[in-house]
Amino acid sequence: MAAIAVKGCVIVGEIPSQLGLLALYKKKCEKCSWEEPAASAGLIDPTTKEYRIGFNCPKCKNLQDVIIKNA
Repeated sequence: MAAIAVKGCVIVGEIPSQLGLLALYKKKCEKCSWEEPAASAGLIDPTTKEYRIGFNCPKCKNLQDVIIKNA
């Protein structure tokens, strides 16, 4: 199992668990390249094999998705 950044983030680690794969990531704006200084965590759903969340860039206010898939 491996977490793959599809959109809006950079993968910094992953932790396998009984509930699925916990992806550690930093949000990254695709418009202005701002990157979150601290890592966030998201549990990849084992049925859809995807984690999805939206965020607003604090620098340019761009609204975008963070999408991580499990390979």
